[in-house]
Amino acid sequence: MRTPFEGRVRFFDESKQIRKLQAFPENSLIWTNGLGDTFAEFVDDTKRDRWQRIFESFPQYQFVICTKRPGLMMNYYKTRKVPSNVWVGTTVENKRYSPRIDLLKSISAKVKWISFEPLLEDLGEMDLQGIQWAAVGGETEPSGRFRRFNQEWAWHLKQTCERDSVRFWYEGGNGFSDGARNDLGMLHGETFRELPEFEQVRQTTLP
Repeated sequence: MRTPFEGRVRFFDESKQIRKLQAFPENSLIWTNGLGDTFAEFVDDTKRDRWQRIFESFPQYQFVICTKRPGLMMNYYKTRKVPSNVWVGTTVENKRYSPRIDLLKSISAKVKWISFEPLLEDLGEMDLQGIQWAAVGGETEPSGRFRRFNQEWAWHLKQTCERDSVRFWYEGGNGFSDGARNDLGMLHGETFRELPEFEQVRQTTLP
């Protein structure tokens, strides 16, 4: 059962999270604010600046950010440098949100990525040049009332990623949870779990 939002915003205990970080192996991929949005309207820049300093203090890790508000992220980074170990991303579930891609491309970051999850329709032709990574999947819902997903939509995206040199990660189709996807995380009988090469990311020089 989902917990309804009651109007209160909670932030994690940063000191506790930092202690956890110190135990992770080098090159760990750290998902940042996975249950929230770093660039939500109610998060002020002072808080974001604090997180930026934390990212920079752990250069041995790769921090992944995903937002539904790439315009706010773009504005934030107009006056700040994206740390070299931060991957900036946005969500694109259907054609309505495809303009987010160009907003993301305008940010100067070593890794720009897109979460096409949940993918709700075939996105048609699109230009993904300048994007380094794409994660694709259907909707998961504990009750099983997930919205329709078609593997051919994901296959089309995979072909676009191959054309535009984008690493492709297929999470899986619909399911009751990430660990119980109906197609077992396989697309046309294959598993796709591509990531940008970490050492290559470190050596990339931004324009």
